[in-house]
Amino acid sequence: MRLVLVRHGATDGQRAGRYQGASDPPLSRTGREQARALGARLPPGLGRFLCSPQLRARETAEMALAAAGRAPEFVVVEALREIDFGRWEGLTFAEILAQDPALVVAWQRHPTRFRFPDGEAIASFWRRVRGALGEIISQPQPALVVCHGGVIRAMLCLLLALPRAKALCFDIQPAALTVLEVDGGRGQLLGLNR
Repeated sequence: MRLVLVRHGATDGQRAGRYQGASDPPLSRTGREQARALGARLPPGLGRFLCSPQLRARETAEMALAAAGRAPEFVVVEALREIDFGRWEGLTFAEILAQDPALVVAWQRHPTRFRFPDGEAIASFWRRVRGALGEIISQPQPALVVCHGGVIRAMLCLLLALPRAKALCFDIQPAALTVLEVDGGRGQLLGLNR
C-alpha cells in the first residue's frame, strides 16, 4: 500500500525554535500558504485521509484537501498527536538547557528511555505511534496521514526497521510529503521532503 505522510505547515512557535508538542497553535500565514500549495502536490489515488487532532495538522489537512479539489473530510486519530514535552512546551532548546541542564544530559544519555518533565515518556510515545501505524497499514487502501515531525520520524524508523535512536536523522520539513510503499509491515522509502 502507498502511505503518504505529511508534516503540518509552519507555525510561529516552530519558526522561533520553540518546542510545541502538545501545545495547539494554529498555522502561521506561511503555514497556511504551505498547506494550500500542498494540495497541488498530493499524489492521485489516495483513498483514506487521516489526521492528528491538533489544530495545526487539521488546518493543514483541510486546506490541502480543499486546494486539491477534494472535500476536506478526514478521520481524526488521537494517537497521531505529537509528543508532550511537558514543562518544556513553548521553550527553545537554549531555555531548556538553562532551566534543566541535568535533565538535558539525562535525555542525551538515554534518548529512548527519557520522560519529559511533567510530559510524556518517549517509550509511551513510540507505543502510541506503533499502534496507530499498525491500524493504518492493516488496510490496503492508499492513505494520506497529516501529523507531526516526531510522529513521522517514529513511523519511518518503525517501517524501515531502524533503531529508535536514528529518528532524529530525519529532517522533516513543514508541509512536505514523505512517501513509502508498505508491504508486510515493512516500508520502502520512495520520497522524503517532496
